[in-house]
Amino acid sequence: SERERGIMVDVISMIKSLASALATAQAAVAPYIRLHIHHECQQFVMGELVPPLHRAHKRSRDIIQPLLKLRRLVADWGPTSAEPQDDYIKYSRQDGKVEAKHIVRVVGPSPTQLQLMRTMVRAMYDARNQTKRGIFSKKDLEKEDLVLMEDFYNRSLSFQYLLNYSDTLRANSDLGDLWYREFYLELTGQIQFPIELSLPWILTEHIIRHQAQAIPLVEDILYTMDAYNDAAHR
Repeated sequence: SERERGIMVDVISMIKSLASALATAQAAVAPYIRLHIHHECQQFVMGELVPPLHRAHKRSRDIIQPLLKLRRLVADWGPTSAEPQDDYIKYSRQDGKVEAKHIVRVVGPSPTQLQLMRTMVRAMYDARNQTKRGIFSKKDLEKEDLVLMEDFYNRSLSFQYLLNYSDTLRANSDLGDLWYREFYLELTGQIQFPIELSLPWILTEHIIRHQAQAIPLVEDILYTMDAYNDAAHR
């Protein structure tokens, strides 16, 4: 209906205008995104892993080696600092939460680092990998450790998309599917089809025909035509 076409034009306009605003702000926003992700990773491996490392060392559990490897994979000790060997040994529950002290960097982990880190974290908090040495002994990781790792694993899912800011923005604002090219070619049995059959053109035609009744829609006409650019860049 005409009302539904007008709504579709408004939705396309909002998607495209928001994507344009975010792309314009990329230079200002992207450094803060990388800064935040770097801090999140360092806080996890330098701070939040200290209590599990302490308990694993105290109980002489084998999981201490995977935990140390995870920390060494991501930890940014700086060019003049070496990895501390006794920070988790000296830790006490009375110390509470450990705040990581690291160099502030506007850079996130590499895709390989991020993938390996998430894989290792997922494997460690998996219930099937929790072992007990005896009937009355505790598991390798306590419940609070499992919750901490699962929480970080879920939060880190968005890191790869945030670090790849421009591609993520382009993919989420890609409306090339509105062309329905393959669908109409199969439907009509033709090699090519008239442009009048494509949805972007139908919406554009709707704007032109109803510009007197809906003047604000005229401003959105270029956004509907941009669907052809999205389809061409695939």
